[in-house]
Amino acid sequence: MAKLLRRRTHQSWEEIDTITSEIIAISEDVCTKAKSVLEQTRDKGRTHVKQLKDQLEQAITVTDRLVEQAKQVVSGHRIVSNRIVSFFDPQARPIKKGKLSKTTEFGYKVRIDETENGFVTGYEVYQGNPSDDELLIPAVKHHIKQFSEAPHAVATDRGFGSKKNDKELAELKVKHASVPKRGKKSKKRIEQESQPWFQDLQR
Repeated sequence: MAKLLRRRTHQSWEEIDTITSEIIAISEDVCTKAKSVLEQTRDKGRTHVKQLKDQLEQAITVTDRLVEQAKQVVSGHRIVSNRIVSFFDPQARPIKKGKLSKTTEFGYKVRIDETENGFVTGYEVYQGNPSDDELLIPAVKHHIKQFSEAPHAVATDRGFGSKKNDKELAELKVKHASVPKRGKKSKKRIEQESQPWFQDLQR
């Protein structure tokens, strides 16, 4: 399927749909047999048997959802909202990383706040893939809540930059914000980002 996807032709999609339809049929047959096993198994109060039944029931539920998802794709609906991307971790989400070697990864986005000495002062695990520029101000507010004052300086990569964030950082009394601007920069902005303090914080 990976080889066919790389072709990106109409014929390759037809071949993929054929393979997917075969997988759907196999999966439905397996689920039917698994449901039969589930109905016939009696745990009789045995904890380990009940645990195995619960695991099998969960696997059947996820597989049923994946089958329905695959049927939508084969029917022509290529984009499925909130689709499952991992059988073993149904809550994982596709996250675009912007890397040439690996444009998309699957899992969770985590924000980690740390001091210049490497001490972690806060973190947050996010569902989905929120934009980095939405995460900066909550991080600073968390710092203020933890330490009863704004950080003297904040340093991030350009993904966290926005005019709104620049304004809010100033309102939160952050003295030095080393957050590179995205896109085209004015002469004033270039001069600001060339300042020694700005460069030191970036390093």
